[in-house]
Amino acid sequence: MTLSLFVGIDNNYKTRVLAQALTKYETQADYSWILQCTLEATDNLPPIILFTDSDLGMVAAIQVVYPETRHLLCIYHIIENVKKKAKSKLHGKMVKSFVEDFYHM
Repeated sequence: MTLSLFVGIDNNYKTRVLAQALTKYETQADYSWILQCTLEATDNLPPIILFTDSDLGMVAAIQVVYPETRHLLCIYHIIENVKKKAKSKLHGKMVKSFVEDFYHM
């Protein structure tokens, strides 16, 4: 089972859970259903910007259901992927230093 959370920031800069869904799989069809439900709940008002991890099913669903929404990758997931890839090339403290430099680019 997969839990999808839609989180937003309100006018007081507080984080709020806007929607949540529990699905059996992480497929484009499941994500399309979730995104379609959020459209219906917001009177067909899509988000302006949407941050996600790089799940291919979610990316494809966003392109279909929210074609005008700007899709960006979450910095946390980008950094985690950089750490995984850098470990095979860099050793010890070099990984931490590289990630810090990458984060501040």
